[in-house]
Amino acid sequence: ERLINIMTNDTVGAIVVDAHGHVAVGTSSGGRWLKEVGRIGSSPILGAGFWSGRCPRTQLQVAICLTGVGEVIVSRGLAARLGEGLL
Repeated sequence: ERLINIMTNDTVGAIVVDAHGHVAVGTSSGGRWLKEVGRIGSSPILGAGFWSGRCPRTQLQVAICLTGVGEVIVSRGLAARLGEGLL
């Protein structure tokens, strides 16, 4: 039972595309129980752990969700930087 709890409490991300080509992104952290005191999670922070956008000129849409070392992802606004770089 403990192994199941460990394996089912982690960060997840989802990117969806609807029938019209619109994209959406969502993330959920595994909660606080695996976090060390003082650590931050990037999952719920727009532009860090997730981002979506559309190029006004081409209408190209991009959605990104990330997980990893939260401090690095947040300090660099990594999802937004990647997404804007693609557009």
